[in-house]
Amino acid sequence: MSKVYEALLHARAENFQTKIPEPQTTPLPPSFIATNEPLTIDSSPLEREMLILNQSIADLTRNTKGTVIQFLGLQGGEGTSTIVREFAKIGVGKNNNSALIVDAYRTQPQLNHFKINPLPSLEQSVQNDWDLNEAMHPIGTTQLFLSSLYPPMSSGTDVSSLATQEHVFEQLRSRFDTVLLDTPPINTSVDGLSLCKQMDGVVLVVEAERTKSVIIQQAKDRIIQGGGRLIGIVFNKQQHYIPNWVYRWL
Repeated sequence: MSKVYEALLHARAENFQTKIPEPQTTPLPPSFIATNEPLTIDSSPLEREMLILNQSIADLTRNTKGTVIQFLGLQGGEGTSTIVREFAKIGVGKNNNSALIVDAYRTQPQLNHFKINPLPSLEQSVQNDWDLNEAMHPIGTTQLFLSSLYPPMSSGTDVSSLATQEHVFEQLRSRFDTVLLDTPPINTSVDGLSLCKQMDGVVLVVEAERTKSVIIQQAKDRIIQGGGRLIGIVFNKQQHYIPNWVYRWL
């Protein structure tokens, strides 16, 4: 059984409490492949896990309009930003939903990955009453968009910033089917934990075979204490000891 699916079932069992911008035409970066093709028998284990994760999140947030999901790592290097992009590409893309990736790092790794010049951040747009569309970058001709939550290299989160963020997420819920928040690791920034309580769900990204279970438990406790709703754990960078041809028959 998929480790992602097992973790989501575990999170569900623990019972944690809990229109679209007009796309512009821009060249599609080679690192992002848009697809609406059905899953085939040759799909990779990663594709299957992303689809399972997408379906599980949909089940857990069934009564939520405009779902906002946060992806949060532990200490850096887990590949959280990559997981967010893969989830948007495979999980959301196959359902032909509209999605927005919100880069909540102050160093803006998602914008750097797509080689996109920074536009006004979502915070700046709300604070200055600017058109929120101007803060959203279309990715090719897909229904995926990219934005930054903070201005580049800005200072830490304060009370006024948190109020602005609540307003930001209210507006985003009405514009997109899914908002994916890519946040910095728990052990390197307070931003990730400060945002948890505003999310519909938090997915913890853990580097497999490296992170001790006690560290994972501590992270889960901190998310819950911060008002977050943990809905799953993704074990990234797993070593697949079963040959690929066997996975095709699972």
